[in-house]
Amino acid sequence: MDTMHSSISFTERLLSLPVELRHEIFSYALPHSQLLRPRRESHQESIVWYRKSLSPLLVSRALLSSCLDYIYSTSMFTIHVTYDAIKFHQPWLNSRGLLPSNDFVFPECFSSANRKRIRKYSITIKQPDDYTGMIKYNCQGPGLIVRMKEQVRKLVVVMNESEILDVVVINNERVWDGKRTGDGEVQRIVRASQVALEPFLKLEHRVSQVKVIGAVDIDFAKQLRQEMAKAKT
Repeated sequence: MDTMHSSISFTERLLSLPVELRHEIFSYALPHSQLLRPRRESHQESIVWYRKSLSPLLVSRALLSSCLDYIYSTSMFTIHVTYDAIKFHQPWLNSRGLLPSNDFVFPECFSSANRKRIRKYSITIKQPDDYTGMIKYNCQGPGLIVRMKEQVRKLVVVMNESEILDVVVINNERVWDGKRTGDGEVQRIVRASQVALEPFLKLEHRVSQVKVIGAVDIDFAKQLRQEMAKAKT
């Protein structure tokens, strides 16, 4: 009885703290992600998870809700979109300082209630070239773009379940190298591939922070940022 009373008292005191202070305390105990400085060969930040413990979720219903809000609303969720899958990519830091990773089918890996808590996405669109498309998927040319656009549309439907605050969109992980290919060919590839990003224009909620990088031209990236950041009626 005393233990139960003590647990309730602790929970009430913790939940009465300002959100910022409460989240600072949660960061020492609960799983969360953190942005690391970009490597030289990469143009994006690395997102790593600290797995910590889930035991605080078992203390009480009230603390469970607050803990889940912290985990899902403050962490950046990395989503990889490919021709045949949409997955949540979770690299995590282990005790040896290594970065193993897990991939989970998205959105099925999260409950509907927890998906609605997500506020930050880093989305990489991994578009195959014609050769890879033909070898792996028996598809090339416009068919690849149509398929990738449909995959992005499915992701946007899920994203519309919550009010997103922060989104990074990466069209392919590397920027096309003009020295390797003629400038005209580079522009053709970029303009064709960025069509797959058009469903992001249909986000139903205003995104306060937007970054669009990778294989996109300047004008399209600007249009996408402005439309995603626009107040929706």
